[in-house]
Amino acid sequence: MTESSCETDDLSKHVSLLFLDEGENSQQGQPPNAFLGASFLSRLFFRWPYALMKIGLKRPIRDVDLPENAPTESSEVNLKMMDRMWSNEQSRVAQINERRKLTNKPPVRPSLHRAILLDFLRSVWYVQPLMGVGVVAKVVQSVALGLLIETFDVNSNSRDGYVWAAVLVLCGAVIFMEHHHSFFFTWRKG
Repeated sequence: MTESSCETDDLSKHVSLLFLDEGENSQQGQPPNAFLGASFLSRLFFRWPYALMKIGLKRPIRDVDLPENAPTESSEVNLKMMDRMWSNEQSRVAQINERRKLTNKPPVRPSLHRAILLDFLRSVWYVQPLMGVGVVAKVVQSVALGLLIETFDVNSNSRDGYVWAAVLVLCGAVIFMEHHHSFFFTWRKG
C-alpha cells in the first residue's frame, strides 16, 4: 500500500465521522430543546445540557444530536423582531423630523445600530445588576484574601482564618454562578 493511499484511507475515515451516515438517529428528528423544559435548579446549575454532553463523551456529536432551536430563536421570530425594531426606529425619527421642520434644523436619519443597541439593553437589562453583584463579590473576595493572609500572623485569632476562608469560598460561588449566567444570557441574545 502506498503512502498516498494510506493518507486517503485515513482522510475518508475522518470525513465519515463528520457526515451523518445511515444509522442511529437518521430517521428520528432532532431531540427537543432541553432548556425549554428544564426546571429552575437545572437552569441554575446548567444541568439541562447533560444529555448532549454525555453523547459527546461517547462519540462525535452529529447534527441530529443537536436539539431543536427554541421558538424564540427561529429566523421567522427574529425577522419579525428586527422588522418591529426598524419600524419603531423609523416612527421615532419621523416624529423627531416633524418637530425639527418647525425649527429649520436638518432631518435626522434612522439608525439600525441605535435600534439594535436599545433592544439589546432593554431585553438583557437584568444582566447588568447580576454583573454588579459579580464585581462586588470579586472585591470582597480580594479583601477576604488579604484578611485571611493576615490571620497567618502569630498574634491573630485562629478562628478568623476559617471565617475569611468561608467568605472566599462563598464569593467564589457567587462569581461562578454570575459569570456563567451573564455570558449565557448575553450570548444567547446575540
